[in-house]
Amino acid sequence: MESTRRTVAELVQARWGDHRPGLWCGKQVLTHHEVAAGAAARAALLTDLLPPGAPPHIGVLLDNTPITRCG
Repeated sequence: MESTRRTVAELVQARWGDHRPGLWCGKQVLTHHEVAAGAAARAALLTDLLPPGAPPHIGVLLDNTPITRCG
């Protein structure tokens, strides 16, 4: 049996249009679509910030929350 390997980007993209609850943080609930849209927006911003011709190598250190503060 051959396993299907997918990138993180492909896994997130597969949730586009899925409006079921997907991420809970305190009282806030984000749908799978909202999480995918946020990821797409951040990826686009990082792509725009890369110098022309630079390899797409980025390191990011973030809190383990969908927003600055859960509440």
